[in-house]
Amino acid sequence: MAGIATERNLLFGLLALQNGLIDQGRLVAAFQAWTLDKAVALADHLVGRGDLDVDDRSAVDALVARHLKKHGGDVDRSLAAIPVGRSTRESLARIDDPGLGGTLLHVGSATIQPGDDADRTATYAVGEATSEGQRFRVLRPHARGGLGAVFVALDAELHREVALKRILDAHADDPVSRQRFLLEAEVTGGLEHPGIVPVYGLGTYSDGRTLS
Repeated sequence: MAGIATERNLLFGLLALQNGLIDQGRLVAAFQAWTLDKAVALADHLVGRGDLDVDDRSAVDALVARHLKKHGGDVDRSLAAIPVGRSTRESLARIDDPGLGGTLLHVGSATIQPGDDADRTATYAVGEATSEGQRFRVLRPHARGGLGAVFVALDAELHREVALKRILDAHADDPVSRQRFLLEAEVTGGLEHPGIVPVYGLGTYSDGRTLS
């Protein structure tokens, strides 16, 4: 039972991190608190510390349920579908909790290519509009995860700024990574919650790279 609790707590924490509701430091601090009081769920520690509010927790609980459903209720398979960067993995491993360390072995790995720069700026167009020309024009980078990078883009058709997520080049040619990217978009797209950025569409570049 303790192992299952660790796996579900890690799944909750990683999905909260992946969706930008907490940062790595808050995730690690919450797990440090959890190792001292495992009778309290990680979600409760995050709420108690003020890192998440009740609405945030509800949103992540919904993501966890949806993610598990997509993987047949198997927590290990759900964890394996979440790519985690080396920094986050190593920070959690340094907590030196045997249960947490063992559970981290089930988590997917993320790779960042040498020379990748999360802070670089770029402006380019992607996607077809119903009118002539490209619909989305990337304005600037916003955030980077283990599998994809998020950019602020201008929707030229509706004249509004949107978030555009693109699979990283390091994973673009990997069928498993593409499947994970699509699954993440499908899971998030099935939810409507003020704490989760909605997904309204999926697309591909001419070379097959996926974006949402």
